[in-house]
Amino acid sequence: MLGRRDYSRQELACRLSSRGSVQQAEEVLAYLEEKGLIRDEQLAFRLVKEKLASGHGWLYIQALLERRGFPSWLIKQLAAKFDYQQELAAARAYLARRLKRGKKVSELSLRSRGFSAETLRKLRKEMYDTD
Repeated sequence: MLGRRDYSRQELACRLSSRGSVQQAEEVLAYLEEKGLIRDEQLAFRLVKEKLASGHGWLYIQALLERRGFPSWLIKQLAAKFDYQQELAAARAYLARRLKRGKKVSELSLRSRGFSAETLRKLRKEMYDTD
């Protein structure tokens, strides 16, 4: 199970408890944590970086982290450290890729990728401000 992709502690707990008792699942999780095979913080940081690189904004990333069962304290910590300049750069890169392929881009498509309202405002200003 661990060989295909990285799982959060919560994801593993759900998968393991469905295959055995909750107590057995907790024992396995404690062992994996002791060996350093489950590292929610490192995985969460990596997911933020990967999703920004693939053209997603903070709102998408936050929803992904919640869906994958990361602890709320960790998500709050990541939110506090999140660099919205990187989000703006990711939005610009996504926009450039789409336009290069001749595809249309709407504000709705950018919102669906989780870009913040502030990032969208800055993009609009850049695109339509001719000063």
